[in-house]
Amino acid sequence: MVLSPDGVAQILAWNDKKQSWTTNLNSEQDVCEQFALCGPFGTCDSRKSGGDGVCGCVKGFEPKDPKKWKSGNWSDGCVRKTPLSCGNGDTFFLYMNGKLPDTRTAQYNTSMDLQSCKIACLNNCSCTAYSNIDVRQGGMGCMLWFNDLNDIRDYYGPGLQFYVKTADSDGTSSSKMKVIVPLVAAMLAISLDEELSKTLDWPMRQNIICGIARGLLYLHQDSRLRIIHRDLKAGNVLLDREMNPRISDFGMAKSFTGTQTEAYTTRVVGTFGYMSPEYALDGTFSVKSDVYSFGAWTLYEEEKLSELFDSKSLETHDKFEAFRAIQIGLLCVNTYPEDRPSMSYVVSMLTCETELPRPMRPGAYNFKSSDSMTDPLTKTWTTSSISLTDFGPR
Repeated sequence: MVLSPDGVAQILAWNDKKQSWTTNLNSEQDVCEQFALCGPFGTCDSRKSGGDGVCGCVKGFEPKDPKKWKSGNWSDGCVRKTPLSCGNGDTFFLYMNGKLPDTRTAQYNTSMDLQSCKIACLNNCSCTAYSNIDVRQGGMGCMLWFNDLNDIRDYYGPGLQFYVKTADSDGTSSSKMKVIVPLVAAMLAISLDEELSKTLDWPMRQNIICGIARGLLYLHQDSRLRIIHRDLKAGNVLLDREMNPRISDFGMAKSFTGTQTEAYTTRVVGTFGYMSPEYALDGTFSVKSDVYSFGAWTLYEEEKLSELFDSKSLETHDKFEAFRAIQIGLLCVNTYPEDRPSMSYVVSMLTCETELPRPMRPGAYNFKSSDSMTDPLTKTWTTSSISLTDFGPR
């Protein structure tokens, strides 16, 4: 029996006739079982045809030697497209459904949470990735990788996830920024510099709202695993240079399988103000928890809804369409999950001229109020020209 330096076990038998050893059994199941086949910052995916082209680069990286790479020699691995700034200009890319990198150069701390782990990696110029040690109960502990990441591979089914440090310009486009005010209302009252604000007419703001909604719909319904984000908020939605939204930071996300519709946890994580009542108080979360976060915003009590809009955008967008978006947001923050629309319905309401259901009156989360029992979601309220005097923003 022979164990090669690549970690492949072979059982050999002596052949007297040929006067040589022949292989009777080889433990290598696929080419990606070979240790660090794709080199530093390379990823191996055995689903690619045959044994050719199984290697790729982590997002934000490119082959170190393109000529050797194309010939099937991936040992040199990948290098960064953009050097790290070792400071505020760095960000992280979430690598999902894979194998964690080789941990021989990694360090761990069992007492740190994921956010502390992220900060520790950002503050160390040699740190290249971080992850939880234990993914149970929302994730515990901290694992930090330093210098090169080796032996990364993709899996067919669910795998582990970790965050790779990249230059900010290598995130989703050559330029991106954080959405700095809450989701639905943010697109109406977005607070950016004066020159950039002039470019955000109402169609563009509406496109951002719809883009976030479609992203959630994909996570909830169309992805291979149904994913509940659990921390959807303004700071976790990014805009690229073309103002296309990207949902980010899946460190607290959970996946549902089969017919599962909700789950329970004793460790509530997320951001207060965006959490649904049933999650914050009972630890119960579902796709409707993300729906609540989508519609939530913080706003001082005012009777005039025009305060939701900045003065520049009022001249360029359709006021009724903007009011309609607010109404959809109110539907999303109904107190009880069964009264909130699904994301597929939200997308439909945002893109079609259909009548909108009437939001419930806000109330404490403890029992079904008489209003909730007698004022079902199916009751229509308006199409475009509306009055919101009966309802105030949360």
